[in-house]
Amino acid sequence: MTRKRAAAFFIALLFLLLAGCAGLPAPPALPPGARAELLFTAPAGCSLREVRFAPDHKRFLAFMETRDRRMRAAGEASGEWAFAGFCEPRTGQEEESPFRPDGGAAFVTGDGERFRVNYEGLSGAAYNEVAGLSFTAVGLCYAAREGKDWYVVRAMPGQGALFEERDGPYSERPVFAAVDRLFTVLQPGPLVRVEGGSFSFVIPLSAMSENVGLPVGVPDRVTAASREGFSAVCMGAGAASPGALNAFIVTVTEAGGNQIRFAPFPGFDRMAGVPVFSADLARVAFVAEKEGKERLVVADLVNPSFGVGPGFPRVLFPVFSPKTVEGACVVFDGQKYFLMEGDDLKSEGYEAMGRPVFSADGAHLAVAARADGLWRILADGKVSPPLKSGKPENLAFSEDGKSIEFNAVCGRGLYRFTYSWGGS
Repeated sequence: MTRKRAAAFFIALLFLLLAGCAGLPAPPALPPGARAELLFTAPAGCSLREVRFAPDHKRFLAFMETRDRRMRAAGEASGEWAFAGFCEPRTGQEEESPFRPDGGAAFVTGDGERFRVNYEGLSGAAYNEVAGLSFTAVGLCYAAREGKDWYVVRAMPGQGALFEERDGPYSERPVFAAVDRLFTVLQPGPLVRVEGGSFSFVIPLSAMSENVGLPVGVPDRVTAASREGFSAVCMGAGAASPGALNAFIVTVTEAGGNQIRFAPFPGFDRMAGVPVFSADLARVAFVAEKEGKERLVVADLVNPSFGVGPGFPRVLFPVFSPKTVEGACVVFDGQKYFLMEGDDLKSEGYEAMGRPVFSADGAHLAVAARADGLWRILADGKVSPPLKSGKPENLAFSEDGKSIEFNAVCGRGLYRFTYSWGGS
């Protein structure tokens, strides 16, 4: 080989190597005490459109768009469709997780006109629209539209098939929450149905209205929780209904003949956020609008009463501490976001904030916050150096409370991060 040919060969080889490396995600720059694990790299020619991470920070669902505008899934499921993704959340609801805690993931595929649920590698029936995937004790349920009619579909995986039963039809999209027990707001009517393994109650909202002497706003925000012998459903109307009851709770105690109780919360113009329950189901928190301001409302379900926090332009992400009576949330005031624990602001103002998280013992509180375009971790009043990566998602403390795990998307790479500061 002549010198000219050898030089040309090595230049071509170098060009190919550089071209190949250019398609790989650059490892993110990390501050001291942080480490990263690459979980997945999207293939060259694919752009990430939607990514969901499981609570264990290792499982994920990545939906990518190929050059020919088809959707490809990777991670907990794989395949290629005209459309693939986690469906739009229920009206007024926060997004559910596509991951079942004990394994399996659910998502929606379609061709732009017909859509079907995929769960544990099995496909359900095709509908014009699918929304509100929620897991139940034995499978999942979702809202589905066929023509102008809506249904609540319950699905359970079997021998090579996804067995489905459906309630309906209804003239409007049903709003529901599914846990071990299923709660559904049925349209028209509207009727509230609270259903469990040993009970099923149907309550017209007109009966609730007679109970409190106020018209009842039709709920479109709802959450449910249950423990042995007790079920609770908190619901409210997201659209302002002046003079109406717009926030209330239905509880069912499976003792003494399945006692049902209706607890109203008058004085709120609308429910502005999805309610959350404490781990012991003794309390529920939700954001409600009153006098033009959003306020955090915390209700005691053991000794029926509720307290109302100060007003802000926005209140977001209420969470309960697992061990203390204090909770936390994010408030927006004066073009900045602040972390609030109890009635006290715990941070300076930031451009954006994620959902706060407590450690398992309730001793530590952390949140992701953005300033000058870069995200940081705020923990116990201390601020990490800037994280030169994507938005931290899925924050969680380690069992000993000395480190935080989170996920982030950096270019075409999906990462699991661990940030340690020794608990100090």
